[in-house]
Amino acid sequence: MTQAALGQLVRRIEKNQYEGDLPPVAQWQPAQQIDLPLSIDRQGQWCFAQEPIQRTRLARLLSTLLRREPDGRYAIITPQEKVYVEVDDVPFIICLAEREVVNNKTRIWLTTQFSDRFYLGAENPITFKTLEQAAPVPYVRVRGQLFGRILPAVFYQLVEWGEGVTCAASGKTDWRVSSDGQFFSLGQFEA
Repeated sequence: MTQAALGQLVRRIEKNQYEGDLPPVAQWQPAQQIDLPLSIDRQGQWCFAQEPIQRTRLARLLSTLLRREPDGRYAIITPQEKVYVEVDDVPFIICLAEREVVNNKTRIWLTTQFSDRFYLGAENPITFKTLEQAAPVPYVRVRGQLFGRILPAVFYQLVEWGEGVTCAASGKTDWRVSSDGQFFSLGQFEA
């Protein structure tokens, strides 16, 4: 991506920053591939040539252009160009949870390090991944095939809002949280 093209894109995104729509990266099929040393570390920090990108607005902009390719790689997509991004874990970190109750219906809103806000629901369920004999780590779909890792403090907030349901057959208790009319398991333990 050329500096001029990036500048035009920044101006366009900044002009429309309050509209809430993301660029239609799923529809774009760029012909040109550009090699740049872009990466996202395990803490969700964007880096260029292994140096952290200090401008939060630039990292936020890049995150809006990110998609996961069918081969599992991540790429920044524009109508004309594609830049692959090396991602250590996932591109987003879930750093805030808020509970909202409207008309007796609970929704849990989650926020990423770039202020992407979405609610826990059928489109954005919690999943767990076990890494190298460690305890399972919670993740959630942010959008498309892009996931965020839920920080421990946020996960503990979800646990605090949860409730236990014991299965009579197994004797195990499933600790779960409710959002948007659905239940999401946070883990099981012996009753």
